[in-house]
Amino acid sequence: LDTDDADSDPTNEYNTGISLNGTSIEVTDAGGTLSQNLDGTFATDAELAALDTDDADSDPENELSDIALSGTTLELTNAVTGATGVDLDGIFATDAELAALDTDDADSDPENELSDIALSGTTLELTNAVTGATGVDLNGTFATDAELAALDTDDADSDPTNEYNTGSGITAGSLQITDGGGTESVNLISTDLNNNLTAGTDGALYLNVASVS
Repeated sequence: LDTDDADSDPTNEYNTGISLNGTSIEVTDAGGTLSQNLDGTFATDAELAALDTDDADSDPENELSDIALSGTTLELTNAVTGATGVDLDGIFATDAELAALDTDDADSDPENELSDIALSGTTLELTNAVTGATGVDLNGTFATDAELAALDTDDADSDPTNEYNTGSGITAGSLQITDGGGTESVNLISTDLNNNLTAGTDGALYLNVASVS
């Protein structure tokens, strides 16, 4: 590695001094002085002062601000020069805009708009309806008393049982049904020629085999 520096003095390579000269750091040894400018890496006192962060007083809190409403604009009371605030008109309603809704009914009674319902003919209506209200006609949904009466289900007497059938039977080939109004009879034997059905002594039908040809 050849660590021999060609002399017999083991101390003549020591640094003998270090100092800051302006913005340059200087290191001195037996071989002389080397210098490196640090200005591109660190800020000097002059450069820091040029930032002008001092507000020319000894009070660090006198830049505090409050907020205030001017018309519909929210502003800082101690705002920076040129600040315009925030207009809240597009977000919130003003008193004037609320008043323009005209929800006041010109009285101090909050319950005098309450209503009931009533039936007028076949129309269901509110008793305290808004002007122009027409109600709802129920005629197409429900039957009226007159419509029910028109069905004529009454048989003109006060006896609910006199329509019951009271008897039935076959007599001489005829079916007979009896109720409170009398007996109705229907002949079950055809009058066509060559009919081989006939009535027996009990009135019921039978096939007359002897007459079958």
